[in-house]
Amino acid sequence: MNLPRPDQAATLRPLCSLLRFVLAFTASLPVSACGDVDGQKRTVANQGSVCATKDGGARACEDPVSLQSGQVLQLSVDLGVCLSSSCDQARSASCSAVRSGSVIEVIAEGSWTDNSANADGCTLDCGFLGATCETEALPDGNYEIRYAGNTLPISIPSSKFRVCTSGSAWFSNCCDTNADCGGKRCNNHVCSEE
Repeated sequence: MNLPRPDQAATLRPLCSLLRFVLAFTASLPVSACGDVDGQKRTVANQGSVCATKDGGARACEDPVSLQSGQVLQLSVDLGVCLSSSCDQARSASCSAVRSGSVIEVIAEGSWTDNSANADGCTLDCGFLGATCETEALPDGNYEIRYAGNTLPISIPSSKFRVCTSGSAWFSNCCDTNADCGGKRCNNHVCSEE
């Protein structure tokens, strides 16, 4: 290998600096030319529906939820979005419940990374984005759970089939009376046309 002579080194230094700059610049071109390769962060807040249960477990119209004095209510929020498992990644959601007198106000937010612009196609599956939180232990009384402009009245103690606000993906057809069904009939605790 032939090394430059000392009198040539001073001439080559600016060329080496220029070459390093050109290599660094061209190495960054594919990343910047492709746009947002990491996807776009999406956020939602206070939309969808909320369901209340004593233990967070019941999600069917067959078994009533028993609401007892001195126990916390588990609240499950469905943020009302349909996410693709192949394109919508890094999902997170949270909620909180604050009681003021007989009103329980629920606040929720969620986020995910939408990679659909970087994908050849997204799967058509529909994943929910949800969060759970709980109230403080509630004494006997009548309460309103408020979320996303909807209200769910509950009484403690009681046993209810309808434990979700309108628009619920989980219990939208569960009912205790015809009034829960928006013009339909409550038949065996399920809203129906008949």
